[in-house]
Amino acid sequence: MQGHQYFLIRHIENTFKQYGFNLVSVESGTIKKQQAIFKTIKLDPDGFSTIKTIQTNTLSPLPIPGKQIVIDDLILTGEMDRMFRPTLAGWDYQPTAPLPDIKQLTLNNGRLDLNTPFGILSLKAKGQITQQEDGSQKIQAALWGKQHQLTLDTRWNVNLQPGQSWSAETEINDARLNLGFLKASRINGWLSFEKKQKNETLISVAGGQLSIGYINFASTSLNNITLTADSSLNSVHVILHAKISSPGSDLNDMLLTADFKQIKNEPFLQASVEAKNFDSLLNFLKTLHNDFQKTQNASSLLTTLLITPGNMERLRKDIAQINHDVLELQISGPLYDLSGKIIAKKLRKGSWQSHVISMDPGFNAPVR
Repeated sequence: MQGHQYFLIRHIENTFKQYGFNLVSVESGTIKKQQAIFKTIKLDPDGFSTIKTIQTNTLSPLPIPGKQIVIDDLILTGEMDRMFRPTLAGWDYQPTAPLPDIKQLTLNNGRLDLNTPFGILSLKAKGQITQQEDGSQKIQAALWGKQHQLTLDTRWNVNLQPGQSWSAETEINDARLNLGFLKASRINGWLSFEKKQKNETLISVAGGQLSIGYINFASTSLNNITLTADSSLNSVHVILHAKISSPGSDLNDMLLTADFKQIKNEPFLQASVEAKNFDSLLNFLKTLHNDFQKTQNASSLLTTLLITPGNMERLRKDIAQINHDVLELQISGPLYDLSGKIIAKKLRKGSWQSHVISMDPGFNAPVR
């Protein structure tokens, strides 16, 4: 290997190490017509994550990589756990690494392969990074895939600021999930993420709005869902509207509204379900309760609502004595200490009359 080739390869390897690929190796590096070309880059010792070629212009006859880079055939391989936390072969994340000093970087062909508890997920990507006049960098990218577990078609706009501040927006044109316990289809909408500096502290902010045609969690199904979410330093707020499909109920019989808040690690839920008959409510509660019982870290959810055969029979008898047009189940409280009540509503002479029945057999609410 000639001297200039050796230093050229060492330079590009040191650049990758600066961004967390500490075990990178480059097979060859040459200069042709003011252009540096690197071939067969292994980002980990076993060659799970690789790059076929990197081309970069050189603004000097010296073997120094220039400001415009083209990457062909990038493959990143890794794993994702059940909490959706990814790790990549050969990569040690460096949050304090500076922005790369480039005018433009183009990724022509990229692929991300992740071994997950739901099977192998494979996504394709292409995009471009462009340096802005203020020193920030703008990323425009597409990320997509089509397989049994995941179908995805997204567009991304990312802004990287000097330091650790950044923002990202993604448009979801279409997505579908089939992860065994969780299925969803006809997903579209937008998501945004931001990490910004405030009083020497990095603050993460996120938000978005999704429209989802269908969700199935174990045995519980929702249709025509709208989901709005936002989060900041110590709070999370999610609002959900949906139609419920439950065994023994009409698809359009029940409407669900849920408002979830978490402030300083204290989760709070307020939700309501409207139905025309008690059997629909009962089937929904039983199904949801059974699904949570089978789910790790969620088995105690809904326990305080006392969804037992005896208590459900008591509620059935009480409601049977009340003339009503609509039943509304209301649930509220801290996530692991929920309380509930059923409001029987009757329209009389243009106004609603309500009778409240607590799900707690020791509490009797007055007629309103």
